[in-house]
Amino acid sequence: MSFKWKELKSEWKRIVWPTKKELAQKTGLVIVFCAVFSAIIGLFDFVFYKLRTLIQGIFVK
Repeated sequence: MSFKWKELKSEWKRIVWPTKKELAQKTGLVIVFCAVFSAIIGLFDFVFYKLRTLIQGIFVK
């Protein structure tokens, strides 16, 4: 199995790189998505923590 430099070079030329504007938009979208998803997970964590402490308070005295 030999490595073919000519094929690699031709494939590399076909890559369509995003513009700076597209890159900034997509990066911002990823950051917003991560922040929203983290907030949702944090909310679920808080609710389950409160639910667990409520249940423990009822059964463990």
